[in-house]
Amino acid sequence: MGLKSTAGQAGLGGAYLELGQAGKGLEVLDKLAQDRPSPDAWNSVAYALASHKVRLERAQQYAESAVAMMAANLRNVDAGHITITALRQVASLAGYWDTLGWVYSQEGSLDKADKFITAAWGANPRGPIADHMGQLYEGRGQKQEAIRAYARALAAPGPLLETRRRLEALLAPGDAAPKVTLVETIPAGPLLPEKATADFYVAQAPDPAPAEARFIRGDDRLKPFAKAVQEATPPGIFPDGTPTKLIRRVTLTCPGKGRDCSIDLLPASDAVFAELNAVPPDTHFASGLGAEKPGVFRIGRDVSPPVPLYKPEPQYSKEALKKKIQGTVVLYVEVDPSGHPRNISVIRSLGHGLDEKAIEAVGKWEFRPGYKDGEPVNVAATTEVNFRLLKDH
Repeated sequence: MGLKSTAGQAGLGGAYLELGQAGKGLEVLDKLAQDRPSPDAWNSVAYALASHKVRLERAQQYAESAVAMMAANLRNVDAGHITITALRQVASLAGYWDTLGWVYSQEGSLDKADKFITAAWGANPRGPIADHMGQLYEGRGQKQEAIRAYARALAAPGPLLETRRRLEALLAPGDAAPKVTLVETIPAGPLLPEKATADFYVAQAPDPAPAEARFIRGDDRLKPFAKAVQEATPPGIFPDGTPTKLIRRVTLTCPGKGRDCSIDLLPASDAVFAELNAVPPDTHFASGLGAEKPGVFRIGRDVSPPVPLYKPEPQYSKEALKKKIQGTVVLYVEVDPSGHPRNISVIRSLGHGLDEKAIEAVGKWEFRPGYKDGEPVNVAATTEVNFRLLKDH
């Protein structure tokens, strides 16, 4: 069957269902759930079943299992001990919430669907999540809300091709899509009169558990304002009250000249990328790639990280597939002001042809560029490319 990744197998099963070959599609999806009993596999199978409105009861069971396991993994995380694994789990939980909401929507349980999809969007705004919200509003006959949701879907990372068609079908002739703002700047008050920026983590749990904020890095003068950041950060949305944690990465910016400070919340997926690139350059770039380059900026206090918007999966090399090689290739990449990757090099190798496959995949990625002083610039970053096989390989 070629590449046996979870996404690849779920896509194959979904393709069979799309072609009307339900028997083959369900066989592939059942095998995936059995061979890889994990939240990611359960979520992928649930999404495929829901998208084709087959075996919705089973889809709900898979989606609920994925949500429950990931929520349990995050239950005891605190803001003072955040790892990239925890950040990835928050992004995964948001995706699993969306899938469960999508299942409920397909079952006709629109109120339940609304809770989970809204929570998913709040934690990790992505195009498919807003598209699901738009379809939910359409199902309720809320035309204007659906139009706005589809506009958000097209403005967010990872928009679906079908979203534009759905939006255009709702717009009156000659009408334009509404303008939407995805990143909300939240007032934080007159904390510091001078110019300064710092990053914080805010750990949030369902009521009545209090939130907890911790300074990560940045201008030390902002360290004392963790409590103010905690209070200014909007409460996390929890769809069912299950004990778990959301980890929000927050940037506190004080513009100086006595003006009020503000905070920006980073979506969960973007927090993963930001943390990966927050390690001191010499740690990542022991091979000499960390040497300063004219016109290439490093992520730091005044340089924001580029954010991947489109990430096609890597292909396996024949040698690695035959030898069942799994692991992670770490790459150095420079993202130009247009969001295109350049000068990709290997920092941590897997060999067996996978380094080349990783470079090939990242070369096709599309990014929101990094910014300095409000302008897009060339930014050096690191990224990970994962290679995973199912058990039968």
